[in-house]
Amino acid sequence: MEPIIPLAAILMPVMLFAIAALGPLLLIALIVWVGFRVVRGGNRREESLNAQRAAQDELRALMSGMEKMERRIENLETILLERGRSGAAERL
Repeated sequence: MEPIIPLAAILMPVMLFAIAALGPLLLIALIVWVGFRVVRGGNRREESLNAQRAAQDELRALMSGMEKMERRIENLETILLERGRSGAAERL
């Protein structure tokens, strides 16, 4: 006994509809994926710039500290030279 409606006659429109429906969905998924990648890449660039700025700020702070130490050393050298001169003058 043969079926009244062949199975292929039922499945063919269902398969064609599924293929037709998946096309736009795959296109939308591709657009969302590419957009996500672009936004994520932008965040990485921003994080990199923030890290670079933080490193520059730290370098400026270190340079400022070095300049202060140089001034202190120069002041101490001046004080020692003056004491050395006054000590030499007292010895004479």
